[in-house]
Amino acid sequence: MSMSLIAALTLALCGPEPAQLVEWSSLPQWPQPHGMAGPAAGVHHDHLIVAGGANFPDTPLWEIPKHWHDSIHVLALPDGQWEQLTTTLPEPNAYSVALTHPELGVVMVGGRDGKSHTASSRLIQFDGATCTFQPLPDLPTTLAYAAGVLIGDTVWVVGGQPDADTPVASNRLFSLNIKSPTEWSEHAAMPDDGRILPVAGTQLGQLFVFSGCALVDGEREYLADAWRYTPSTDTWTRAADMPAPASAAPSPALQAGHDMLIVISGDAGLTISQTNILKDDHPGFVDDQHVYCATTDTWRSGGAFPRQDPSGQAWPDNSTWPVVTVPTVPWGDAYIIPTGEMRPRVRSTHVLVATPMLPAGALLTLDWIVILVYLVVLIAMGFWFARREHTTDDFFLAGRRIPWWAAGISIFATGLSAITFMAIPAKAYATDWLYFVQSMGIVFVVILVAWLFLPFYRRLKLTTAYEYLERRFSLPVRLLASAQFMLAQLGRVAVVVFLPALALSAVTGTDVYLCIVLMGVLSIVYTVLGGIEVVIWSDVVQAIVLFGGGLLAAGIMIAGIPGGLGGAIEQASAADKLHLVNLGTDWTQPVLYVVLLGTLFNNIIPYTSDQAVIQRYLTTPSERDAKVALWVSGILAIPASIVFFGLGTLLWAFYKAHPESLAPLGAVDQILPWFIVNELPAGVSGLIIAAVFAAAMSSIDSSMNSVSTAFTTDFWRRFKTDVDEAVALRTARWATVVFGVAGTGAALLIASMDISSVLDLWFKVLGLFASGLCGLFFLGIFTQRPGTAAALSGLAVSAFVNFAIGYWTDVNVLLISTFGVVSCVVTGMLVGMFAPGHGKVEGLTLASRPPAE
Repeated sequence: MSMSLIAALTLALCGPEPAQLVEWSSLPQWPQPHGMAGPAAGVHHDHLIVAGGANFPDTPLWEIPKHWHDSIHVLALPDGQWEQLTTTLPEPNAYSVALTHPELGVVMVGGRDGKSHTASSRLIQFDGATCTFQPLPDLPTTLAYAAGVLIGDTVWVVGGQPDADTPVASNRLFSLNIKSPTEWSEHAAMPDDGRILPVAGTQLGQLFVFSGCALVDGEREYLADAWRYTPSTDTWTRAADMPAPASAAPSPALQAGHDMLIVISGDAGLTISQTNILKDDHPGFVDDQHVYCATTDTWRSGGAFPRQDPSGQAWPDNSTWPVVTVPTVPWGDAYIIPTGEMRPRVRSTHVLVATPMLPAGALLTLDWIVILVYLVVLIAMGFWFARREHTTDDFFLAGRRIPWWAAGISIFATGLSAITFMAIPAKAYATDWLYFVQSMGIVFVVILVAWLFLPFYRRLKLTTAYEYLERRFSLPVRLLASAQFMLAQLGRVAVVVFLPALALSAVTGTDVYLCIVLMGVLSIVYTVLGGIEVVIWSDVVQAIVLFGGGLLAAGIMIAGIPGGLGGAIEQASAADKLHLVNLGTDWTQPVLYVVLLGTLFNNIIPYTSDQAVIQRYLTTPSERDAKVALWVSGILAIPASIVFFGLGTLLWAFYKAHPESLAPLGAVDQILPWFIVNELPAGVSGLIIAAVFAAAMSSIDSSMNSVSTAFTTDFWRRFKTDVDEAVALRTARWATVVFGVAGTGAALLIASMDISSVLDLWFKVLGLFASGLCGLFFLGIFTQRPGTAAALSGLAVSAFVNFAIGYWTDVNVLLISTFGVVSCVVTGMLVGMFAPGHGKVEGLTLASRPPAE
């Protein structure tokens, strides 16, 4: 198929432009005849607080001066009534920076009282009856008409006008941690001559500044430029210019998804006489909603400001115009825009609520048919292989009849989970190729494993890896290690099922709980029927489909990028998106030595101590076949890494060229599924989404079968040596069902909890187990003196070291496994010097390998 034909097919299948990105509603109208411009506003204890502001009396004639207010109004959310408090601000104030801290209340910085500007800062808090003020340190300068954002607990304030009587704009940047407010810090200034009334926003931990007005000879020059500030490096970089100026637009900009900002309305500097300003048909301020993507550095239209209220009626009092000079107030997933200026000297009385939407993709009927067929095929494979499962050796090891190429693909696919399929392209899309070295490191790891570890697993005729630990150390070490593995697998299943279910739910519109249950139930059915054999062959199918789908997606992306592959590489290089190596020394960052150590230890852990991987080594007819299978898995990692990192870069280039096709997404891991659902041909989308489901199910079925193997072999059969083979097989199948239900239930539990905190906790707890287990195998194979006491001591110290490093340091997560393995081995060797083991080690260490098969 020619590239032009692919491009035409892509455009035909893209579908309509995404739906409106902001849903509008309203709260009770402002209780006075005229609204406010420049009030301080925020939410505290479920009450909207609006303090101060400026407006004009009933007749907006030019000779009547602006009124400056110190009043405070509160509104109980969501359905209360406005109340004016007897408490007032210490002085009238408008055009301050107003931000909402989720715990501490409303931060109010600077402003103007009608005569002069102020440097004062304060927290406004509502106790249910009245407002109180907590003083904060004064700014280093008086300031009004500035913009600001909250990043964590730190307030950032930029731009503005220091002096009411001097038409000079500021380019200075200040910050203050309001949980420990000692004094304001000053940072690198914006690389311009300053601006007033800019719009600030924050995404990806960075500060963005859009538009505003420069003051040139006392006159306003309307700006459309945009800037990005990175706090960690104290540097500014130029971002893509806005489509048009949007000075004084409601600020901060609305956060939409994980990397987008929406700028609503704004003043573009229309030149109109004073006479026209007072006419009802004056166009007012711009009604566009501009959407900025921080990842691709592009703008797209988000539609127009609503010309009717949420009930479908036209706004009354000719107030159909968008508003400016008003803060946006975060309230749950929405933002409140309380009153504001809708035309020069005219204030709105509407209190609007803007809710950024996360559009869901929609699979077509053909896609669902393909998904259904794919899942039915998996179940049919379970029934097919069930005919060959007569013993536990069949169920756990496939009778050792798996060909080397299938075992190799399965080992590769075991690491290629649905998370990997989505996360690697997402990482390259959002950042660069720094982690490419880690993926390529598998090639080196398989050499070590094939030479040093594999012979022990094969020649000792093991069913589980933990049988080796009993022979080398003792039964308690085997049981502890096996139990630790099973608990870790329970958590792993919960996470690797929940994350893809969440992403697939977001882009297909399918309920996340339904996705989890569907994957769990189907995995249980075909794994119980076909054992490890169906697990391996389903791995082969899903690896082929995912890899092929990735190549097809890459082709369609290339067809849609100006200049094709060469254009994508050129753009990515210019944006430093192909960066491979960071030669720094900071161990909190993915610098080269951190990535290399992470490459070695993060890859060697599953290849040496994870039963789900090791079990594949044991399914081939011979040790030689197992070694070749390992080599196949390592070699496959090379093109796979190139394809999946390349997909991320191509996604970036594609959406940079087509920003209108990209909608706000809840997480960066949803970017590839979003492309699959919205850009690939019908049927093909369904096939790849089905393979993503299958990849997630592959994680479940691998864990189910390996945990069933560990339970049956290391516990149940270890103490029931004379059990009938049919009973043992039945027990293994019931263990599969129980663990499958438990893993699915754990995923459902995570889905109902605080996702980020659960996942952060899980990945740290995972380090407590996996690296220590790997350390035990290193200790057993490479040393001779350490015994049971040394092994248990090493395991305990490894857990403590991982816990301490994970919770009390900022070390890069890639290094945690390194510390875990090394601390286990070093501790075991030290203890072994003083308390050596007394068991036989002949044929169990590198010094005396077991005889060949």
